[in-house]
Amino acid sequence: MAALGIAGLHARKLTPTSRAPANQTVQFQVLLPAQNSDPLDQLIADLNRSGSPIYHHWLSPQQFQAQFGPSEPTMAQVKNKLAAFGLAAVATHAHGVRFQGSVAAVQQAFGVPLYNATAPNGSQKIVAMQALKLPPALAQAGAQGSGFSPAIYQHVHSKNMGALPQPLNRFSPTGPYFFDDIKQAYNFLQLNSSTVQVRLSEL
Repeated sequence: MAALGIAGLHARKLTPTSRAPANQTVQFQVLLPAQNSDPLDQLIADLNRSGSPIYHHWLSPQQFQAQFGPSEPTMAQVKNKLAAFGLAAVATHAHGVRFQGSVAAVQQAFGVPLYNATAPNGSQKIVAMQALKLPPALAQAGAQGSGFSPAIYQHVHSKNMGALPQPLNRFSPTGPYFFDDIKQAYNFLQLNSSTVQVRLSEL
């Protein structure tokens, strides 16, 4: 599966203000690649293909993790490696492991200094001003560190589709709508295979 890039994202830069105290507690995630990527690609296609026996039969988070989440040996390897630096696993999910520990432990594990930073809205964050240096065991597992980016990326969900015809209703294109108008509106636009989406928001 293709990795998610930053196209279509808006970035808000964080302003570093001071070095983070060594004893400050932070949390971060180690993200791990999905297993069985070819079957996952096929499942996504089948879930979104009208006429498929499993059309829109979405997986639960537990089902997704069991079939495509990181393997237990891989997660154990990552947990054990970071535990050696004093970083404790506090949660696991379908995409990796959440850890907690001191700033000093994170800096030792990933070889980068951490800074206190201020977001445009005034909130405080902990950031690394350079790329994390993953321990070899994590790099071999395809891991990625998440949580210390010097920018906050916001996904743009809306898409400009150009001028579209308006569904009919008994008053105007802007409503009000009655029950039969709503029924008609649900069947108004037909999506083709190039506009399908994958529902992973519950994972």
